[in-house]
Amino acid sequence: MTFGLKTLTVASLLAGAGLSALGQLAPWWPLVDIVNNGLPLLLAGALVVLALAAATRDWRLIAAASALIAVNLWLAVSALQGAAQDAAPGSERALRVVTFNLWGGNDRIDDVAKFLRDSGADAMVLQEVTREHAAMLRQSLKPLYPFVSGEAGLVILSRHAFLAEGRIDRPGFPSWNSLMLRWVRLDVNGMTFELAGVHLARPFYPRLQQEDVAALTGFVLSRRLPLVVAGDFNMSPWTEKLTRFTNVTGIERYDTFHLTWPMRRGRIQLMPLAAIDNVFASRHFAKSAARIRSQTGDRRSRPCRAAGARRMNRIAGLHARSHAPHPGGSFMVMRLLGAVLAAMLWASPAHAEGSIEVWKSATCRCCINWVKHLEANGFAVKVNAADPSMLDRLKAQWGIGEKLAACHTAKIGPYVIEGHVPAPDIKRLVAEEPEAVGLTVPGMPIGSPGMEQGAESEPYDVLLIKKDGTTETFASH
Repeated sequence: MTFGLKTLTVASLLAGAGLSALGQLAPWWPLVDIVNNGLPLLLAGALVVLALAAATRDWRLIAAASALIAVNLWLAVSALQGAAQDAAPGSERALRVVTFNLWGGNDRIDDVAKFLRDSGADAMVLQEVTREHAAMLRQSLKPLYPFVSGEAGLVILSRHAFLAEGRIDRPGFPSWNSLMLRWVRLDVNGMTFELAGVHLARPFYPRLQQEDVAALTGFVLSRRLPLVVAGDFNMSPWTEKLTRFTNVTGIERYDTFHLTWPMRRGRIQLMPLAAIDNVFASRHFAKSAARIRSQTGDRRSRPCRAAGARRMNRIAGLHARSHAPHPGGSFMVMRLLGAVLAAMLWASPAHAEGSIEVWKSATCRCCINWVKHLEANGFAVKVNAADPSMLDRLKAQWGIGEKLAACHTAKIGPYVIEGHVPAPDIKRLVAEEPEAVGLTVPGMPIGSPGMEQGAESEPYDVLLIKKDGTTETFASH
């Protein structure tokens, strides 16, 4: 009995560790990112393994099971980075956006129309819309939502006229399967913003999903107005692709951790399986509330998610304006079940501690020297070549104004590192975890890391960029 129990425990430990390790290969092998969707299940499995290990009374197995839990708990916590800022108490709601996946076989359009009417939304993003769905919903909702962008697939309805609109298609795909993003520009209560609805490829098509995320990342980085992105991402917050999307764009998460794709049999919900529906917004917004609502009736029902947001005056670095909360908006997300996921999903990726990603000109020699300085101080560095326009977009998106800018830009976790910041200061920033945008060494001071010129040097300060756009001296050299 004891031998059999130990054998089962060891086999379970190896399986859990193998799946955890497999998920970390996703940056190089996109197929295994599917493993990274179900971290809660891996954590639950690890707890079961710990119980088995405890039953064996073998301290080595207990320690190994505890380590497996600790590693995956750390991976889960690391995915919490990038959450939207909470709005000030008492802020008034002025904007509501609903995103709703209808599912192609949905026969409850009357219920859907009632929910949408009752939501009080200013605009709504609908996914997996057939032409029959669209015709029925237009007839029911036209008095409230007269403005429509799209006829099928991704459709946006609005109470307010569109100032502009557009779409992004997958090149080389047939028209019925090419659309992955539709966007509109609106003016609601004096605020001009852009709303993008997405429906990305399923994880069973990893290369296509990777291309969709790259296209979405480029779209977000190209926008200058306040932006909301919502819809069916077909990936959970713990996937490498979605984590990288958040880190690169600086766009903030809104309630992305509710499990919105349940496994059901008839009317019995077996388990919530994957948090694949997500809402993101630029830093012009702040979170006000979040809720989840279940839809009942038939086996195709999905739970409905809701997340709130309120407007903030500006992003640091775009305009020299206050960051005090301003009456803004809320978002509601609702999904109906379209299919039952048959695969068991496990594990989660996260960036290794001490890893940093750098964007620089392909020809910048001092940037290369700075990267070598980081590597010599124990950082794992990923370098991306970027043209000047992309660098400008990144700096603007991440709150680096012209007076704070330097030649290269980097990110480590939630923090932006601008210019020739010494490695010890970066380590101190990560250790202290201040509420801040990041660090900068404006310009290119001689003697800073990467700018060494023999014995010549000049004094310089490392500045901490606060979230309200102000700075303070973090270190002096």
